[in-house]
Amino acid sequence: MGDEIITTKAFEFGENMQGIIREVIDKNIFAVEFEEHKDGMHKFSDMLLKEDGYCLAKKDFNIVNQYSNSNKDKEGFVVKLRECHFTKLLNIPSDIRDLENQKRNNKSEIKSIATRTKKLEGELKKIDIEKNTIIKNAEFIPENEKFAKQYDKLISHKLINDIIINDNYLIIKTEDLTFTEERTALPDFNLGAYYMFISTTSTQKPKVINYKKQLTKGGYHHPCIERGGHLCLGSVVGNGVDKCMKNGSYIELVYLLLNFLQEPNYNGPYIEAKFFISAQPVTIKPKSIEGWLNRDEWRKEKFNQKKFDDDTNIVRNKYDI
Repeated sequence: MGDEIITTKAFEFGENMQGIIREVIDKNIFAVEFEEHKDGMHKFSDMLLKEDGYCLAKKDFNIVNQYSNSNKDKEGFVVKLRECHFTKLLNIPSDIRDLENQKRNNKSEIKSIATRTKKLEGELKKIDIEKNTIIKNAEFIPENEKFAKQYDKLISHKLINDIIINDNYLIIKTEDLTFTEERTALPDFNLGAYYMFISTTSTQKPKVINYKKQLTKGGYHHPCIERGGHLCLGSVVGNGVDKCMKNGSYIELVYLLLNFLQEPNYNGPYIEAKFFISAQPVTIKPKSIEGWLNRDEWRKEKFNQKKFDDDTNIVRNKYDI
């Protein structure tokens, strides 16, 4: 739901008509709201959000990718990751000085505290190994093929729809994800689909936005994601994300986030999953990809509080939660 479409020649009322999918009737029938109407088209009135639309089969339309101008940009991906690699190289002299200072301090402590000698000597060996590793890595500049293979591995993942590159972010667009919670009787349910905004200019935590489902006008995008795409990860996953951002391990980071979104296994979410099962469709259409992070955009979103309350009560009664 929420995908933009354009009609094909198979549509009896003409091709190149733009619309939005508002509801899936069955596997091959979709309720579509059009920007313009033509006399004689079949009305479908029992739609989500009580809006009129028209019934189309799959053959009648194609899905429109809103940000297609920058999609699958392998060259941009390679250039950006190469820039990130050189940025890390600039920090190497400072890292080596820090390690040398730590080594000198540890040597001094060995002389004064005999009981800690063996432990400190072990730490010194680790420092030397880490220093040599940094120096060795500084001498090695990965070929473009390495980054290209990372791109190919990500784009071939069944849950990744697209990879988008701009000046500030590596953006992963996912397919629809399924939420699983083993701690309660809540059934698996469709979360919607997400944009992962991974900064390429800092080590700040990624921001994740649901572009298909939301609660309270973008107040929540997931049980563990609040307004603005801020993640509530917990200490274990949070430490893993921080490590990936520091090391530039983007493939590992994306896999970690995909697993977390589908099965958080976390006792402190922003909202309980039983509420997000009643999330409502996203209807806003930001003009730029970073517009999804803009709170002013989300103020334009629709949210039916009565429908949410009714749907939530149905879930509670049905699953006794």
